[in-house]
Amino acid sequence: MLSLAYFCAWKRPRYPAPTTAVRKLAMPYYARMVRKNRKLDLVTLNREARLLLGAVIFGAVALPLLIWVTGRGLLGPYANGGMFAILGDFFTLLFSGSLAAWSLLFVPYALLSSLRFANWALRRL
Repeated sequence: MLSLAYFCAWKRPRYPAPTTAVRKLAMPYYARMVRKNRKLDLVTLNREARLLLGAVIFGAVALPLLIWVTGRGLLGPYANGGMFAILGDFFTLLFSGSLAAWSLLFVPYALLSSLRFANWALRRL
């Protein structure tokens, strides 16, 4: 026979709420993912920021110079001047809002990110 103490709120057994039970039973993968990625990892954020900075510097300095070297070898000398003239023209286009210049600036980071994502996806298989 049950005693009256069983009906006290602080002594009766606690059961999970129906939504908690459904989440734990029906979606264990997502529940684990939420628990695992709850905090923003500052090491990861620092690594991504350094990767972005390096890729943008490469896209701003080295990539226009590589385009200049390739164009000089295939098409002849640059019409507006030498090596530094193409950097000046690139930054002029960048500050004027040219879509081609902005895409040239961020293509190294997009390519690096897509390669990292493909590597991650292949490791998951």
